[in-house]
Amino acid sequence: MGKQKEEVREFNFADGVLAQLTDKVILNGTRDSVQLIPLGVTAARLSTLQDKRDDFMELPDDEEMKGLVGEKVETKDASIVACEGYIRNIRRMAGNIFGEKSATFRRFGFEGINELEEVRRIKAFLRVWRQATAYETELAPEGLTAVILLAFKDAIKKFDDDFDAVDAAVEQRDKATQTRIVAGNEIYREVVKIAKTGKDYWFDKDEAYYNDYVIYTSEGVSKFNLEITAGGVLNLKDNVTAGSINGVKVKNTSTSAAVIIYVYLASSSGQGWTGIGYTLNPGDEITIDESQMGAIQPLLNVYNGSGETGTIQVTGL
Repeated sequence: MGKQKEEVREFNFADGVLAQLTDKVILNGTRDSVQLIPLGVTAARLSTLQDKRDDFMELPDDEEMKGLVGEKVETKDASIVACEGYIRNIRRMAGNIFGEKSATFRRFGFEGINELEEVRRIKAFLRVWRQATAYETELAPEGLTAVILLAFKDAIKKFDDDFDAVDAAVEQRDKATQTRIVAGNEIYREVVKIAKTGKDYWFDKDEAYYNDYVIYTSEGVSKFNLEITAGGVLNLKDNVTAGSINGVKVKNTSTSAAVIIYVYLASSSGQGWTGIGYTLNPGDEITIDESQMGAIQPLLNVYNGSGETGTIQVTGL
């Protein structure tokens, strides 16, 4: 049986933006229930979408999973350092007893151990342990004991286990990513369907209500309005790469003159204003030029630096 094909993310913006758009569609669909229920946008349908949205936002995000992998890597690295300490001591012992040019010394295979791929180091560490065990009596004058050999073997076992734990964490992260993609795509498809129904109904009846359901313009360019709480940070896009945000437009549509919005690249979804990027007063709109954003970071964030709730319009994300 072949490997199951991975689902591809169908939207370009961040999970938090999807959640906001979902909230907005549910809110508007509830408001317009009299008009939209005959078109299939029922209370039950909106309730199901709400449940899926809530479950989606409770899924571990990639920062959490990267942190898990990082923790396992740190533990594995510490295990390598512990094993290398035993290697250095045993090398000293063997060199003093047998001489570093002797055939017996070469049997330990010390040379190049630190340059080996980690997966190959486990076998190399075990080779040193086996030779040290075989020559325990000869190396005893240099301080080798059965206790040291046992501790060395336990350290190798721990490194082996920790190496496997890193692989398991990476696999867990991959599975979590795929779970989020599948769940997000399902929500996104439903949001688009309901938004299309709302637009179709209000098309020639009320422009403001029609705009409430706009997620994509007729040209297919993404366009949506988002709220940002006072002092809040909103992640607009993750997995930013060179060229991926050039041309994206962000407009500060806040009604209060006090709301200043900052647009910038960041290393985490909660990271505040970095001081490099764009500052938007109410009514200001910018088209992002990455050359003005500093070094490429994985996330595109916006920050509301005021004490009032603000709004932005994002186009082309």
